[in-house]
Amino acid sequence: MNMSNIPKVLKINDPKTLQLVSKLAEEDNDNMKIPTHAVMKGNEIVGGWNLCEVPMVLLWHHSKKVGAKEYAFTKRCKPSIHSLQQSQSI
Repeated sequence: MNMSNIPKVLKINDPKTLQLVSKLAEEDNDNMKIPTHAVMKGNEIVGGWNLCEVPMVLLWHHSKKVGAKEYAFTKRCKPSIHSLQQSQSI
C-alpha cells in the first residue's frame, strides 16, 4: 500500500461535510446519519465515523473504496482519537 493512499480520519466541523458524509454513506447502503469524523483518501471521502456523539462508536467505510488492510490501519487510530483534546478538522 502506497503511504499516500493511507486513509486519514479528520474531525468534521461544518454542516456541509456532515451532510456529504451522510449522503455518501447512504449511497453505499449504510446508515451513517451523524458522523463526527470523515475518513479521507486523498481529497475523497471514503468513510465516516461517529465517535462519542452517542454512547457508542459507529463506523462506515466505502464498500468498494476501502480495503481490508486500509480498514485495519484506520481501526488502529481509534484509541488515539479518543485521547485527543483537539484534532485536525475538515
